[in-house]
Amino acid sequence: MAEPSAHEPKLRALAAYREGKLGRVPRAAVERHLAACAVCREALAGLRRFAALAPAARAAATPEIDWARMELPLQRAAVQLRRARRWRRAVLPALAVAAACLLVVLASRERESRPVVVAVPRAVPAVREVAPLLSLRIAAIVGQAHAIDAAGRRVPVNLDTRPGERWTLHTEPGSELHLVLEGTAAVLLAGDSQLELGRAREGAVELALARGRVVNVVRKLGASARYTIAALGYEVAVRGTHFSVEHDRQGLLAVQVDEGSVAVLRDGALVAELVAPQHWLQASGVAPSTGGALARPREPLQGFEAWPALSVPVWARVVSWEIDGTRIGAAGELTMRVPGGDHDLTALLADGRTMRASVHVDPIGTRFDPRALRMTEAPGDRAPEAAPPDAGVAAAVIRAGLPDLQRCYQRSLRNQASGALSARLQLRIDPRGRVREAKVSASAELPPILTDCIRSVATRWSFPAPGGAGITFEAPIRFQPRH
Repeated sequence: MAEPSAHEPKLRALAAYREGKLGRVPRAAVERHLAACAVCREALAGLRRFAALAPAARAAATPEIDWARMELPLQRAAVQLRRARRWRRAVLPALAVAAACLLVVLASRERESRPVVVAVPRAVPAVREVAPLLSLRIAAIVGQAHAIDAAGRRVPVNLDTRPGERWTLHTEPGSELHLVLEGTAAVLLAGDSQLELGRAREGAVELALARGRVVNVVRKLGASARYTIAALGYEVAVRGTHFSVEHDRQGLLAVQVDEGSVAVLRDGALVAELVAPQHWLQASGVAPSTGGALARPREPLQGFEAWPALSVPVWARVVSWEIDGTRIGAAGELTMRVPGGDHDLTALLADGRTMRASVHVDPIGTRFDPRALRMTEAPGDRAPEAAPPDAGVAAAVIRAGLPDLQRCYQRSLRNQASGALSARLQLRIDPRGRVREAKVSASAELPPILTDCIRSVATRWSFPAPGGAGITFEAPIRFQPRH
């Protein structure tokens, strides 16, 4: 039995536990700590028994406790507790590190079993600026025509139709369609033809002729602009000219140039280069043009889509109509937009004679009655010509048109060099003051492109109405090259 004096602190602790004087330490926490081992549980049970007997034995002597018997089990429990703490502090982190390494090894093996995808850097494509779309308008229609739009739907074509990219235009036999590409070109699609509008943008026009014939009047293009027509595996590229592309009756491609020049390409290689007036046939190559002048598409002024419509029905023996300087076929009913007011309409008959009439176009549109046509008088039956116009007034009209004439001259210089040029312009004016005929004469032979352009410009002039049978007079004109 150990001496009680050696265990004095423990006796005080047991007394405090027995009397409930544990300070801030909860009694339940002390009991849980003592219940951690079997020896402690036995001591706790003894203490509880002691606590139960204490009230009855308070007057008795202090019980003697065999501390020697209890010391060794308590020391063993403390050693086990220290070992458990060291295991948690050292072994558990090591196990966590080992588990992480194992996961890394497994993941690397899985990646090795997969196919390796190597990201190849690609060049960043250059940003391509999208050119604005061209405004496409129908200027005139003869007969019937329809279109297939970009969605594959069939659309009837009239003056209000607005074609767009990836549309395909179809004309019936004997029909004629005049299309205006805003600020770029005018197109005449002949009867029984099919034309695809692949691309219609500023500086980039790409058309494709599947069958028939198309006549083009292209304005002068910029250095990087393109205007091409694809047909039968060929490509006809232009810079600004009056030309036609046609599938002839033998199924061959034919190209005729009346103004300017075009290049015929196949797979990017130059096949032929045509300079007006020349003709190219797929089977025989380049030759001088012998097919006569090309019909010219209608080229109305900007904003013509707001003009009223003029309708002209089919009339027997009439081969073609002429109005506002544009000759249009008469195989079907003609509808076209013209400015409101009075217009002269000329009909060319099959026997070569002509008939004329005046038609007034209302703001809401007019349908012409061909019964108003009158046969053109024979030279001997004409009324006497009116007096020559006032020289100052006539000179003012011609002077206003000189810039257009100068552009004709500059355009002709692209094909051949020339110096200053003097010529005489003969004009035949009808009773209303319109130019019905224009002829150009000079001491030297003039290029056909120049004479045709001058005639086209002069026929758009208007002089004061002379009355009677009209007048004919000449005016000198002079051209100076610009450097």
